[in-house]
Amino acid sequence: QVYTIITQINLKFVRSNRSFGSVYKAVHKDLPGFVIAMKCIQVLDDESSEDIAKEINLLKKCRNNHIVNYYGSYFKDGKVWVRHNKIK
Repeated sequence: QVYTIITQINLKFVRSNRSFGSVYKAVHKDLPGFVIAMKCIQVLDDESSEDIAKEINLLKKCRNNHIVNYYGSYFKDGKVWVRHNKIK
């Protein structure tokens, strides 16, 4: 499932924060108007894995037009990819 999602989008690097991962603008290849933000976080150890899980659980609960909303996450090759709506 992750491979399909990653191969169906074009990623454009936006910014990096070493401790919080890198953010990409993601555009679906077949749906050019479908733009989301994807955050890629390297899982280093069990502690970072727990921190990422806490962040994702918090994001799942938040729904507001003034913050970034959560739309799913995927684990692939030691990295967690988190989908967010795109901030304008």
